Amino acid sequence: MEELNLSAYIRRLRMIYCREQQLIDLLPDLVSEAMRHALKESLAGYLAAARCRRYMIKNLAWDQGFSPLGDECLAMRKMIAVGISRLAREERGEGHDRAVGAFCHEVHRVIMVDYRLTRLLAMEQGLDADIGCFDDVIECMTAAFPEPHGQRAAFPAERLPAPPADRANAVGSYLNHERLQALSDLTGNERAIARLHFQSPH
Repeated sequence: MEELNLSAYIRRLRMIYCREQQLIDLLPDLVSEAMRHALKESLAGYLAAARCRRYMIKNLAWDQGFSPLGDECLAMRKMIAVGISRLAREERGEGHDRAVGAFCHEVHRVIMVDYRLTRLLAMEQGLDADIGCFDDVIECMTAAFPEPHGQRAAFPAERLPAPPADRANAVGSYLNHERLQALSDLTGNERAIARLHFQSPH
């Protein structure tokens, strides 16, 4: 059981590493798309942060004796392709900059779900140092990319799963609840793309 769960943790690390790499590839294009200097500076800062997170994930994977490479991130590739296509239809101007910022926000919010779920797997393995790293990342990303005002989907308290008697079911129930809670923090396109992530190994 523990070996299987560690394998799931490694798969999640590889998934995040791949998505961070795609974000790193995307952000220079968004900098070029942006017109306002302030937005360009913000995007450049996000690029530096993504590179730091990618380095962290690489180290966490190597600490477990695995390469961070190996995931194709097909859902993220699709999300980025759709977003780029959407930007291409926007006229240059303030509206275009708003679309660039919204797209950047959307991608980061989805990656945040990956970090939250991977943190849960680290908790299950008792990887305290890894959990601390994820806590720092989630705190920073939540501050930089808060939920859209007034659009958060509420998570009804009555839907909380009752704690099962045995540990194996408890872990599964807890992870499922936290996955639903992570989804409840997303809105619109973010939630649709996140569901794609959960339903696919990529």
